[in-house]
Amino acid sequence: MRIWVIQDHKENRRKCSLTPLEGRPDVTFQRLESPAWAPAKLEVGSGILLSIDGPTLTRADHSFLSGEGALVLLDSTWARLPKLVSRLKILDGARLEHRSLPRGILTAYPRVSKIHEDPDGGLASIEALFAATAILGEPCLDLLRGYRWAEEFLRRNPSLPLVTSPVSGLCSLTRLE
Repeated sequence: MRIWVIQDHKENRRKCSLTPLEGRPDVTFQRLESPAWAPAKLEVGSGILLSIDGPTLTRADHSFLSGEGALVLLDSTWARLPKLVSRLKILDGARLEHRSLPRGILTAYPRVSKIHEDPDGGLASIEALFAATAILGEPCLDLLRGYRWAEEFLRRNPSLPLVTSPVSGLCSLTRLE
C-alpha cells in the first residue's frame, strides 16, 4: 500500500507522531512550504484522502488504491486542516475519494490544546494511518513501531484487525516488539 503524507508547513516535526516513518519506501512525505513562498496548489492523483467529513472507510475501498492510487493523510492541526485542503488540486481524470474513519476508534495520544478544542474522535496522525491500513485489510504494525503510545492505542481498540497476509516484508509484524 502506498502512503502519501502531506504535512502542513507549521506542523512541529519534533512532536509529530509520523516522524519515525521517514525513510520508509512505502511512505512518501511532502512538506508544504508557506503559501506566501509557494502559492501553487499541490497536484494530487487518485486514491483515498483520509478526511473527517467523508463516508466511512471500509475494506471495499481498497480498490481505490489499485494502480497508482495512494492512501493520503494530511498532517496538520485540526484548526489548520481546511487551509491545507484548499492547497490541493486533484489532477484531471484522477479519482480521490474522501473517507473518514469509523466512530469509536479511541486515541491513546494525550491531546491537550490550549487554543482550540479537540474534536471528539480525533486521533494522532499515526493512529489514523494505522487504523486506515487495518480497515483496508493491510494492518501494518510496523507503522506503530516508533509510537510511544502504540500498546495503549491497540489495547483501547481491540476491534482493529491486526494480522493479515503481508503484501510485503514492510508490514510483517504480528505483534509489537
